[in-house]
Amino acid sequence: MKRIILVLISMAFAVFSFALDNPKAVTMVSYEQSYSDYDGTLALRNNTKAPIENVAFQIIYLDMQGNQLDYKDFYREVEIAPGMARKVDIPAYEHDRCYNYYKSEALYGHRSFKIRFKLLGYNLPQKETNQQEYRTDGAGASREEPGGGSFFWGLFPLIFMLLALGACIGIFVLVANMAKQRNRSAILWLIFSLFATPVLAIILLLCLGHSDGRGLN
Repeated sequence: MKRIILVLISMAFAVFSFALDNPKAVTMVSYEQSYSDYDGTLALRNNTKAPIENVAFQIIYLDMQGNQLDYKDFYREVEIAPGMARKVDIPAYEHDRCYNYYKSEALYGHRSFKIRFKLLGYNLPQKETNQQEYRTDGAGASREEPGGGSFFWGLFPLIFMLLALGACIGIFVLVANMAKQRNRSAILWLIFSLFATPVLAIILLLCLGHSDGRGLN
């Protein structure tokens, strides 16, 4: 009796281990990434007879001669019905350099690459992910959301130019007001400021003081 129980336990353990370690349980059907895409899209097929969810896998990036360029591990909260395929997104490989998957749209003069899919696990417990980089709504991952720090630094030169322009206009307005307060021609002093800088005009107005209204002001 004990021997039968041990055999049954061993068989159950073997089946359970096979379910976890079966490298063909989930396979990649296709991959798409053109030179302008922020995301690469791959279709995953469930080759088992039971639903599968929460898949971990590794993508190995290769050049056109089959030499490895890079690799990255991914985890996706996705549900795949038995015998069905489901698309998930991952960040595009070398998007900033306009890389493209060799079967997708290419930009002339830029590099193409191939990939190899490796299953790391499935039916895994859910885990927290970086919400700025990934979404876990069943569609897989998304690219990093726009509007973050890079967006601010892109606007920084424009903001600086606007502030500088405002300061320039303000100092010319100051020269005109000082000239009016001293009974002098605001237009003449603005013209003088254009050629001799507003700072020099302000210093001269402070030194000359109030005009008596005779001659050029």
